[in-house]
Amino acid sequence: CPPARRALCSLVGCTKTASSSRPPLPAPAVMPAVVNDPAAWAKLVGAARSGKEGFFAFYSSVADAITTNVSLMTLPVDDHAIVRGHAVFDTCSLAEGRMYRLQVHLDRLFASAASARLPLPFGGGEAANRERITEIVRATCVASGRRSCDVRFWLTAGTGNLGVTPAGCTPSLYVLCFGGLPGLEDADTVGISEATVPESVVPLKPAALAELKSNNYLLNALCMLAAKERGGTYGIGVDGAGNVLESCVLNVAIVDGHSVLRTPPFRRVLRGTTVRRAMELASEHLVPRGELAGVVQGPLTVADLLAAREVRGEAAEMWS
Repeated sequence: CPPARRALCSLVGCTKTASSSRPPLPAPAVMPAVVNDPAAWAKLVGAARSGKEGFFAFYSSVADAITTNVSLMTLPVDDHAIVRGHAVFDTCSLAEGRMYRLQVHLDRLFASAASARLPLPFGGGEAANRERITEIVRATCVASGRRSCDVRFWLTAGTGNLGVTPAGCTPSLYVLCFGGLPGLEDADTVGISEATVPESVVPLKPAALAELKSNNYLLNALCMLAAKERGGTYGIGVDGAGNVLESCVLNVAIVDGHSVLRTPPFRRVLRGTTVRRAMELASEHLVPRGELAGVVQGPLTVADLLAAREVRGEAAEMWS
């Protein structure tokens, strides 16, 4: 190494150039147990669980197996979903023993994966992967023993290293049957308090992230935290011009003073499956019956929210 680099490495403790006479690391004040036995590790993890997580069954392509043991519902530490957040997901519903619009959710999952440049986990193209994933989702639902629950599935760049790209990694699929998100139990019957969150408080996602369903939900989490500080629940993102975009995990829709169902365009907004279905059903049934005057997708402002007869959040998990 050049002299300057050797001097710098000595300061920062580079093992290639630092003096071998450095003293050993001092013993830590608290030393966690070193556990290498899988059964003992699973027991420790199980002891840390509350038993009330509401996780019913989990599939991992790493094991190519399903478990109903919550202690075993884990991802490898080198999965790029953790390492770089390089993963996409989607969620559908199991309703009275039937998968509700699974293929619609898989459409969005594959579109998100393509946008995220994720390789697919199984051999063949999209059609072959769709068929395999459909069967795995169904099998996981059967293993859950539930007739109704939420079903989430992730495609990730996979395991293999701590690098930046998927190079050298094996793509992964994970499927989880679970009991829904916390705090939504009464949202569809009693409603919720809500607050707007301007982008000056929490930046809005760029289109590349907002229009695909990636694991990058940091801004979503910050939006919800800001909403709670403002007396709301999930938060409604608002741009600098006063236009409403979406909530942290919800699309936003209103029924205005003219009985028109309105929702923002899918620009910097996720193409929500529930809001799209709501617009279809409203057009097919509520408009002909005169219960709504129309269905419009177009710009929505904070002023429109405040003047609305009704404000709704649309997601796979709620209708409120």
